[in-house]
Amino acid sequence: MSATLTATQHSFPHIFLSPEAEADLERSTLFEAKRDHNQKTLLEYGLHLGLNSKRLLILSVGSSSTQAYDASGLSFSVHAGTKVCSQEALRKLEEKLKAEARDYDCVLLINSIGYAVKPEITHLVDLKDVEETRELPGVPPLRASLERALPKAEKKVVSRHKASKGYRCSQLINDFSVALAEGVLAEYTADVIVDWGGASFKVFLKGQKIGSERMDANELLCSSGKLDNKRLQELMHQIETKVTKLLEEQEDVPAACKVLIVQTGQARELHYRNQDASNPQVGEKRKLQE
Repeated sequence: MSATLTATQHSFPHIFLSPEAEADLERSTLFEAKRDHNQKTLLEYGLHLGLNSKRLLILSVGSSSTQAYDASGLSFSVHAGTKVCSQEALRKLEEKLKAEARDYDCVLLINSIGYAVKPEITHLVDLKDVEETRELPGVPPLRASLERALPKAEKKVVSRHKASKGYRCSQLINDFSVALAEGVLAEYTADVIVDWGGASFKVFLKGQKIGSERMDANELLCSSGKLDNKRLQELMHQIETKVTKLLEEQEDVPAACKVLIVQTGQARELHYRNQDASNPQVGEKRKLQE
């Protein structure tokens, strides 16, 4: 973990959140912290299964990773998403779901895979009917993988297209920052959480999102196939400046906040790949924990 101080005395530690911790935290937000909202949202979707149903599998499909969880406690992550297509990761997804042997009736796919839904569709659509585009090359292989793993379950995608204010379709809330703000991981407590995934970063104060801005880490840090650490430091300084200004606009903010920048996505995967290459024993231990 690295950290810097600004003139306002805010500190900005930065971490790469492990895939396993990301999945666990998202599950905590989805099934605990935001349970009432999410239960109501499922009813709005018209699904016959509630949040507590053991026959519902939820997949949060981002640009470079996918988290899976259900009401029985399942929680895991694979390095494959809408923009990152990894056959090894998809095999892991298939094997894990087959090994669990859970009799799911429905697989609900949320997060950025919702951008593959046609704009005129405002709620759910079958996974087989989402658009195939060059911008989202990971969608077709993910669909094929899920069909092999869970051929009997229906597979629905939640639209993520935005309206003038918010999303056109109600979204399930599974932001890991909410769970972090509630102190689920004691070692990562902070006054403010910056969730920096793929295309943008989001800022959370007391568990509530107060701002977001586009900053594509995949494009700016990962285009060479290696993590650009020098550029990472430059972008972190930009985030510090933007977040400091944002906090000045908020009420009752301490003069010395701990602002935790939490990075996931492709940059996280490259960080761990470099770490595993330099220390094979650590890499092998991580694989055993997955």
